[in-house]
Amino acid sequence: MNKTVRKLVVCALVAATVASPAAAQAAPEEPTDIESVQAVAADTQQAIAPAAGEAAEDALSAESTEGPTQVEVLADDEEDLPVAGDDEPTGPGDDSDEDVAGPDYTGWIDEDGVPCTVADAAGWVDEGVAARSKFFYDSATNAWYWTEADGSVSRNHDAFVPLDNSVAGTAWETATDEWRSANGKWVRLGADGAMVKGVSTIGDDQWYFDEVTGAMQYGFRLVTDGGGARWVFYDYITGKMARGEKVIDGSHGDESGWMYFDPETGGATYGWFELPDGNGGTKWVYYDEVTGRMRYGSIMVDGKPCFLDLVTGARQGRDAMVSRLLATCASQNGITDGYRYQNAAIDAGSTFNYMGPCTAYVWWCFNEAGLKYQFMDGAATTYPHDVRDWYTARGAFREKGSYTPQPGDIWITDNPGGRPFAGASATHAGIVDHVSSDGVYIYCWEHVNGYVHLVTERYDHGTLVGYACPFYNS
Repeated sequence: MNKTVRKLVVCALVAATVASPAAAQAAPEEPTDIESVQAVAADTQQAIAPAAGEAAEDALSAESTEGPTQVEVLADDEEDLPVAGDDEPTGPGDDSDEDVAGPDYTGWIDEDGVPCTVADAAGWVDEGVAARSKFFYDSATNAWYWTEADGSVSRNHDAFVPLDNSVAGTAWETATDEWRSANGKWVRLGADGAMVKGVSTIGDDQWYFDEVTGAMQYGFRLVTDGGGARWVFYDYITGKMARGEKVIDGSHGDESGWMYFDPETGGATYGWFELPDGNGGTKWVYYDEVTGRMRYGSIMVDGKPCFLDLVTGARQGRDAMVSRLLATCASQNGITDGYRYQNAAIDAGSTFNYMGPCTAYVWWCFNEAGLKYQFMDGAATTYPHDVRDWYTARGAFREKGSYTPQPGDIWITDNPGGRPFAGASATHAGIVDHVSSDGVYIYCWEHVNGYVHLVTERYDHGTLVGYACPFYNS
């Protein structure tokens, strides 16, 4: 007899026994076919019906004196008879214990708490405990991930997270903004939730994340790749790699100043570079060959003095520099204290000239005008023969009568009786302000006869020997 038939028989017998002990005693032997089962069921129902009232009274009486009657029935001699409400699967699709993450499970889970792959994951559990506000590592993908306070896996955005798990979890969730700022870092989480490391590019912008910690990097970084070794800069606020003009404010210990970063590679620019001047034209600026910062004022480039605007950094021509120089010369008109010039030159490395402060005044005017390197490449002297000899050695001295002086040239005379020592080549110096239209008169700023003033000299002055010609970006 099959299992279904046998269970029907047993159920019928149980019902009869519970309702009437007498009926149970009269139960027939186990039938062997379905027709017999049906007959037994009919006989049993007839036996039960007349005794229903008596059974109810007996049951109430027994309950008050003996307690409830329990009946244990075995189906098929080995299997427990299923009872409604037992935690047993009832059909395809029902979750069994093997389908739900257990207390020892570590890995990805979906929205129903069922183990899954990273592609379908809604969260992560560590030994059955949901990860919240913490990092976790998945060896299968060899990547780190971050879960938010609600247990969801963070994906496809930048997140401010703890430096590591020692300050994660509840400590992170309940911390003050100040504490978080000191103990946190920005990271980038990809579309799959994996923490980004190394270079990350979105559109035309680039960032860099630490290869170990995944923390967003800021400031300067030396890059060595197929594009060659170069310094790049990641903004201290956004982390974005700089391109084009960028001012470094020095707030993080860097040298402050303007820099220019290549629009393609982000590499810092060095040396001369042409930029728009903001007025529809262009300007030439110079970025320091070591620091990459824009230079200003008087500098030496490739052995030549140059002057760059003190505000814009634009390279200036002769007229602009000479104008600055002559304005400085004129500012001293009438000054009688020649020691102020000598003392300044001595402080810069020269020695005292007992013959007078004329050359010290010339040196002072160049330096005060910001044209330090236009005068003898920055050397300091109080002696006129030093000036003549220096420019002669460099082919920048013009003999009297062979040259029409220009504003900004240095007038040199030699009075043998006034030489500081035998063999000296000059005894006096001044700065040419302008020349008369006929070329006869030369007007020079000089410290002579005890004070500074504009002196009118003739082109054929008896002691005039020639002119030193400073380099003015010609």
